[in-house]
Amino acid sequence: MNYRHAFTLGAIALACALLVSSAHAQEPKIYLDVEDITAEPGQQIMVSVFIENLPDTISVYQLGLTLSRPDIGFFVPILDQTGTLTDGWSGSVQSFGDYSERVTSGAGLPPNWTPIPPNTSGTLFKVAIELYCEIPDTMPDRTLNIALNLVNTFFSTPDGTTIVPLDFTSGSVTAGLRCPYQGDIEPDGFITALDLAAMISVLFEGGPDPQDPCCPHTRFDLDCDGFATALDLSRLIDHLFAGGVGPCKL
Repeated sequence: MNYRHAFTLGAIALACALLVSSAHAQEPKIYLDVEDITAEPGQQIMVSVFIENLPDTISVYQLGLTLSRPDIGFFVPILDQTGTLTDGWSGSVQSFGDYSERVTSGAGLPPNWTPIPPNTSGTLFKVAIELYCEIPDTMPDRTLNIALNLVNTFFSTPDGTTIVPLDFTSGSVTAGLRCPYQGDIEPDGFITALDLAAMISVLFEGGPDPQDPCCPHTRFDLDCDGFATALDLSRLIDHLFAGGVGPCKL
């Protein structure tokens, strides 16, 4: 009898555990698509807010985002939400300084509304973060964290029931050096044949503009004359393959 009793209790415990596990699997989750990113000063980084395991129909939401380092970057609202779950919704974006933002959006009113149906996962909303140019290379802590502000975040079903997501994941961006040195065009900290290919693309194939918005010079200007020309390309080739003098230093 004791063995049967123990087996019965074990089966009940296992069933309860499975039920709890199933319930947790349905909890809504929100996470930011920003992990281990290094960006240059002056660069804009797109931030996508994802949601998964959505168990209910969502007709209204409010999302709060906060930056840990307003001295490194600031929010840039993205009006075009094409491709997101809330594309076509009406709403507003409120900024509180450069470091905090609150997004409120709704599906509208019946019959012309498009709420998010149950069991839907995808990109909820997009914003952008721009790094300041004036980030000194000597700054020791160069990482900016993006977090969800729970006070300003909620979801609502069509009948007005509020759902507070229980599982959040933040993201971070690390600012690189303000002005990568000349010749390191990629930039990755080294001068290689990849940099040569990039310079050829810019000079002769209509590649990206070599001017860096945060630097008074261009990393393509290897002779420090203020321009990116074939002379700079010749200097880079000589440096890579003939042991010639390297890029100038400003």
